[in-house]
Amino acid sequence: MGPVDHSGAYTAAVSGASGFIGTELVKQLLEKGYNVKGTVRDTSNTEKTAHLTKLAEVGCLMYACALHTICMIHGQLCHAA
Repeated sequence: MGPVDHSGAYTAAVSGASGFIGTELVKQLLEKGYNVKGTVRDTSNTEKTAHLTKLAEVGCLMYACALHTICMIHGQLCHAA
């Protein structure tokens, strides 16, 4: 699937975005055009967040833990704090 236009979209929050159910929810929301903000336990553990980076290729996904925030728009890192 190609990128979805997320300008003017609603934003959804997903707790546990890197988990089994959270990942599926993030995927479905992005496919429907939502911007998604999710929480994960550790953004530095790329093994557990790589699939979220791949999902970000279709839209705007921001995921965070207490110390780091990763923002991806169509697969490109837009900022980190």
